[in-house]
Amino acid sequence: MSKIYLIILLFAGTAAAQTLPEATLTPTPLTETQRKSVREGSLLQTGGKFDEAIKKLTEAEKEGATNDVIPFELAKSHFAKKSYAKCIEKGMEAARYVSARLARIYTVIGNCHDGKGDPERALGIYNFALLKFPNDGTLHLNRAAALNSAGQTDAARGAAKQAARLEPNNANTQFLIASLFQQQGYRVPAILAAARYLALEPASGRTVYGLELLKRSFEMKVKSTSKIAEISLGDAVEKTDEGDFSSIEVVLAGNWVPDAKGEAKKKSDVERSIEQFELVLSLLPADKAPKGEGNFTDSFYVPYFKQMQEKKLVETLWHMIYAAGKRSESEAWLTANQQKVNDFMNWSSAYAWPKSN
Repeated sequence: MSKIYLIILLFAGTAAAQTLPEATLTPTPLTETQRKSVREGSLLQTGGKFDEAIKKLTEAEKEGATNDVIPFELAKSHFAKKSYAKCIEKGMEAARYVSARLARIYTVIGNCHDGKGDPERALGIYNFALLKFPNDGTLHLNRAAALNSAGQTDAARGAAKQAARLEPNNANTQFLIASLFQQQGYRVPAILAAARYLALEPASGRTVYGLELLKRSFEMKVKSTSKIAEISLGDAVEKTDEGDFSSIEVVLAGNWVPDAKGEAKKKSDVERSIEQFELVLSLLPADKAPKGEGNFTDSFYVPYFKQMQEKKLVETLWHMIYAAGKRSESEAWLTANQQKVNDFMNWSSAYAWPKSN
């Protein structure tokens, strides 16, 4: 983490330090009955039964618990219920204890402030927490979300990138980065970030949203005439602080309008999408080295996707994604190519990401 970044956190976290309790108490072990209640409460939380979880945990709390576990679990349940005031109350109780989960406790307190519409207070909490836990990717991610809520999109993008450097396999981080890139007009970085998200969650309940995000990143305005296709790239080619992809924008635009000259494609939209992404990857430079925060896309995404292309795994990823959308074409492809799916998952999970500075 840079010295400037630390100074920002130091000043921004001062107010939070005045409201958060000092973690000085030593937690006592839970009784066997309390441990059982916490386990049952966690299962209820996982099943979305938050009222029942709160009831179970409250019963355990009445036994005279003097530790952070039960108030922390209660805070999480209240957050899920959007009972933000109660969430903050329980989170503050948990924050009094010296605990290995203190970073998560600060996170839930910040999340509750952000949830109730106070991103500035949430930022103070995250900033204070990051002074104690500077390498916690989840804190950086939640800080990025709060910055975005506060309308500070440039700062949100920077915080999200730091979260990705620390925890490159966090799907939530990749979804947020893709959304921020698209929101700010970084087309090629948005495509890469959305594809990375989909590589992490190719078959989850959110995959359809990731696929829509990817499709929107490919879209561009086209005005067709009888002789030529007039292509508008918007302001995507004007922003180069995430890398200069203007040449890719032009070529991609030309490839994305196959019917501008009246030439109908006979391939499926899945096949066309694979072609378009392969085109983007083929035009990316192969030997980009990390050169600072402004080159995040070059140093983080480009090597990953270039290697994916070299190993001929792009088609596999795309069919995994479209199969999640119940596309029969892709479902049949996966059934016939299960070994390729295994090869993709093994390669992606073992990929060596650049170390965080």
